[in-house]
Amino acid sequence: MKFRKLILFAVFGIVLLFPNFGVKAQINQPQKTNVENFTPRKWEYCVIYQPYNGQTKDKKVTGVAIITYLDETGEREEKVEIESTPKSSQGANVYSLQTRNAVSKAFAQLGNEGWEFIGKFPYIPIYSQEPELAFMFKRPKQ
Repeated sequence: MKFRKLILFAVFGIVLLFPNFGVKAQINQPQKTNVENFTPRKWEYCVIYQPYNGQTKDKKVTGVAIITYLDETGEREEKVEIESTPKSSQGANVYSLQTRNAVSKAFAQLGNEGWEFIGKFPYIPIYSQEPELAFMFKRPKQ
């Protein structure tokens, strides 16, 4: 029994001293990059914010989300709207539902156009002191 323990400790010691014994070492050489030919990727950005809702003269409820495209020349806005006639059972919830539907439609539209969601952040609109959420997107510049 003592002999077995002695052999076990000897093998264990050899493994500790020479962990790569019998294994071919592969050294990864760092890849050389040509800094002169490196061009940083350029991005374009847009934001969805200021979602709101309203009611038309014919009692239809409209949800609106605004997509603002940002570039060197300034901003360009696009409205995404969803309109429906509310059912009496929906009550006041139809307004927030239409707003959420408009934001969802804007997300889907941007996704189909190759935009990637990168985060959300609070902002305080001009008309309010309460912060609201804005959703930021990016895609490679086209």
